[in-house]
Amino acid sequence: MICLSQYTGTEITLVKGDEVTIDFIVKDIDGQIQDVTDSRPKFRYKRYDDSIVTTVDGSWVTPGTNGRIRFRFNESNITAIAGDYDCEIELEFPSTGEEITCPDIILHVLPELG
Repeated sequence: MICLSQYTGTEITLVKGDEVTIDFIVKDIDGQIQDVTDSRPKFRYKRYDDSIVTTVDGSWVTPGTNGRIRFRFNESNITAIAGDYDCEIELEFPSTGEEITCPDIILHVLPELG
């Protein structure tokens, strides 16, 4: 079984408008790196006091056997106002229909200073 629980409780801080790449490594519950070839990673976030969910599509890094998934944040996908956001990573495997979600990630978006 794949487990992204090692990221539960993770806090990420980004400055609105900055370009940032964040990689995660997918492991099973025993800590073994998992093959993420052909997976569809997504990073979803919403402001605590709002119901609008924003999705940032990710990718898996070649070779997929290294378990690495990547999300690129930039001006086009961090359109949020400054504040704190509740987030999750979702990893879908279309070939098997398996879907894994890692909840309870916190995103802090800071305003640009100018």
